[in-house]
Amino acid sequence: MSNLTALGLTFPMLEYGKNETPWDLAPLLYRGGAEAKVKTVRSEITSGAFGDPLLERSELVKGLHDCLIGDLGVLQGSCRVSRFFMQPFSVPVAPSRGSV
Repeated sequence: MSNLTALGLTFPMLEYGKNETPWDLAPLLYRGGAEAKVKTVRSEITSGAFGDPLLERSELVKGLHDCLIGDLGVLQGSCRVSRFFMQPFSVPVAPSRGSV
């Protein structure tokens, strides 16, 4: 396993269920990693099935992880993240020109 996969691309502050696979962005560092099955991708990475991590992706994936960590930190203070993502939302609709 390379130093790139040790970037800390997981989300340890989240609560996971007994049968849930913890979130990890490391598969995004590998060609084909994003389309792999969540339950097996870690072992495929370890076995070298995807080859070496792509250096050109590291800055983008780490930046995405940092943004998500920041957003999750804000959300954790007020509610569980899973509840937040399951809440319905509405998009305001501007009145049509003919209805004014």
